[in-house]
Amino acid sequence: VDYVVAAGDTFETIGHRLGVDPRAIARRNTRWVLAPLSAGTRLVVDAHRIVPGVIDRGIVVSVAQNRVFLLDVDGSIVSMPAAVGRSTWPTPSGEFHVVQKEVNPGWDVPPSIQDEMRQLGQPAVPRVPPGPENPLGDLWIGLSLPNIGLHGTNAPATVPGYTTHGCIRLREPDIQLLFNRVEIGTVGVVVYEPALLTRHEGRIYAEIHRDVYGRPPDMLHALETAAEYLGVRNQVDWRRVQEAIRLHEGFAIDATAN
Repeated sequence: VDYVVAAGDTFETIGHRLGVDPRAIARRNTRWVLAPLSAGTRLVVDAHRIVPGVIDRGIVVSVAQNRVFLLDVDGSIVSMPAAVGRSTWPTPSGEFHVVQKEVNPGWDVPPSIQDEMRQLGQPAVPRVPPGPENPLGDLWIGLSLPNIGLHGTNAPATVPGYTTHGCIRLREPDIQLLFNRVEIGTVGVVVYEPALLTRHEGRIYAEIHRDVYGRPPDMLHALETAAEYLGVRNQVDWRRVQEAIRLHEGFAIDATAN
C-alpha cells in the first residue's frame, strides 16, 4: 500500500487502520515508531497476507492473523480485519456452519460475562437491546460453535485486535459485506496458525505472528513442514525465516533463497 499521511496520523493509527504492526511500518520506512508524521508524507506499507490453505469453501477465521477470509462465489478471496477472543477468553478453533442471520440483534449476555461485569464493578445486565449501546452492532451471523458469532461493533477502534469474549468482531462495512454474501448453512473453520508459508509466482513467502494464546508452536518446524509439503525446502532462505520468526511482524515477507 502506498499510503499518504493525513493530518493527525501516527504509525499507531495507520497500523490499526491497515491491520499492520505499526513498528513494522516504521521500520520499513526507516523511522522510529513514535516519530511524528507530517501530512502528505508517503509511506510504503507492506500489507500482503498469506491465505490459510484450508480455504476451499466458505469462511476462514484466522485468529493469529486477526482476519476473516471469504471464498466468494466467483472464486475470489475477500479479506477483512477482525477482532477475536482475548488471551484469557480465546476464540475456539474448529469447523462450523452458519445457523443464524439477524438484523439489529439484541445481546443476551451469558452468565460468565455477567460475572465478569460484577467483578469489574459494572451492572450485570442480562440483556442489551438493539441500539447504539449494543456491542454486537447492527448485524449478527450466528455460528454452530457454542455462543460464537460474527458481528458488527459499536467500537470500531477495537478492530483488529484480541479484545472479545470469543466472538469475531468486524467493522460495519465488512460485516455488511459478509452478511450479504453468506447464507444459513454456509460452512467455515476457525484456525490458529501463527506461522504460514506459501509459494506464489515462483517466490516463497513466510508470515509470522505473535503467539497470543500461549500455545507455543515450534514455528520453525511448522514452516519446515510446509516447505517439505510444497517441495520448496531448498528454495527457502532459512536465515531470513528465522529473522521473521524473531520479529513476528505479521505480514508476508519474501523468503526466497537468491
